[in-house]
Amino acid sequence: MEFHSGVGLRTLTTFITGFMPLLVFIASFHNAAAVWKIRRLDYVCGAMSLAGTAAWLVTQNGIIAITAAIAADFLAGIPTMVKSWSHPESETVSSYIGTVVNAGVLLLTIQHWTTDVAAFPLFLFCVASVEVVLVGLKPGPRLERARLHRRQASASDVTASR
Repeated sequence: MEFHSGVGLRTLTTFITGFMPLLVFIASFHNAAAVWKIRRLDYVCGAMSLAGTAAWLVTQNGIIAITAAIAADFLAGIPTMVKSWSHPESETVSSYIGTVVNAGVLLLTIQHWTTDVAAFPLFLFCVASVEVVLVGLKPGPRLERARLHRRQASASDVTASR
């Protein structure tokens, strides 16, 4: 849709963004040592993502198609964000930094800002930036360690007061 809307070579970013996760998805079936188990959230987000993809394929309106594609990609990415929060070591921050740089450069090349041209790169920039924070700074495990430390300190205080 982007290509036919006059976006041109910038469409390659959208293609790679969809194609690389597809390769990871396919490869995951061949990795017997995979750590992450599929949960109900994964299935729900996957189903909603497929619905968004169907809307993208069915519609003839470029803006509706791009919006549906963004919604589908976002929904498909929710399980990854959840995993990045709880198990950031299972992800690689450099890939997300690369996406931020790629989308950032792409946004800098836009001369005429329209939804067709800017929506997907802006979406990628935002999501990848969140992932950089989640994977790079590991706030989920840090907060969990702080909670555990507070619980242990409270338990120690109760034990010491006896």
